[in-house]
Amino acid sequence: MDANTNKPIAPTDLIEPTEEVDAIKEIEAVEAIEALLPQTQCTRCGYPDCQAYAVAIASGEASINQCPPGGHSGIERLAALLDVEAEPLN
Repeated sequence: MDANTNKPIAPTDLIEPTEEVDAIKEIEAVEAIEALLPQTQCTRCGYPDCQAYAVAIASGEASINQCPPGGHSGIERLAALLDVEAEPLN
């Protein structure tokens, strides 16, 4: 309960609007990146599945060139989406 208004506190009241917008943008980025990955779940990128790799790319933890099944064309699609230079497959 909010001590000032005596009303229940909603979960959205606990975060700043800018944090909420940033979280939504990050989720959208992860979904867009994941949609471009081949969904082989092969782990050759060093992550347990394609979604984890997408999260790592979105957060800047991983480069876009770590997906052998996606190959060069996958790297080019990710580079276009993220507006970065395509890199050789790592």
